[in-house]
Amino acid sequence: MDIKKTLHDLSVNGISVHKNFIEKNKIETLISRFTKQLKNKKNVWCDDQESDSRIFGIDILDSLFIETFDQQNLNNIYSKYISSTNKFSFVMANRLEFKQNNKGSGGGWHRDTFFAKQLKFILYLSDVNHDNGPFEYLPKSHFKSHKIKDLILRFKQNNIRRYANENFKNIMQITGKAGDLIIVDTSGIHRGSPIKNGERIALTNYLSHKPFSKGVKDQLVK
Repeated sequence: MDIKKTLHDLSVNGISVHKNFIEKNKIETLISRFTKQLKNKKNVWCDDQESDSRIFGIDILDSLFIETFDQQNLNNIYSKYISSTNKFSFVMANRLEFKQNNKGSGGGWHRDTFFAKQLKFILYLSDVNHDNGPFEYLPKSHFKSHKIKDLILRFKQNNIRRYANENFKNIMQITGKAGDLIIVDTSGIHRGSPIKNGERIALTNYLSHKPFSKGVKDQLVK
């Protein structure tokens, strides 16, 4: 992984994609362990359509999930892009399945944070094509100038979604193979595309320089 290029991509566009981040046998192990954890329903969050099944803090249940992201190159990217002193982190695993009228992963276009940078490392554990929920991102929407427009529009979520739809021709849709990694500043506008068929399995390492909100902490497995 070229750390300098990755940091440049994040600075310019807010996103960087890396192919074949982990090998096939590790992918199979992660899927197997995630599937096992899904059987304990008390730890599973689902959206209203029961399309998106998530375990927030799966690394609390199984350390392999955080070890997957605990690599020197990723640590360096975080420290140079976000903070070299403070780091708060957890891993979310999710399986997206086709259900009628599903909104995709994340419930539609949104920002995770506003002015504060926040990194996510998103690791595909299954092949992802145009129909089974690829991650989508509006490049440069992490710029302060874009966020000021949201501020003028009073942060309303429907305005963020309208803005994304109006600029859809510029959207990056990240298809790829199991094992591909997306590094993204999620203060920019993004979503998991609504799934049209099949399923998508992924891990997401959330990273921040300050503690996560009470709402996020309440979702973590106990």
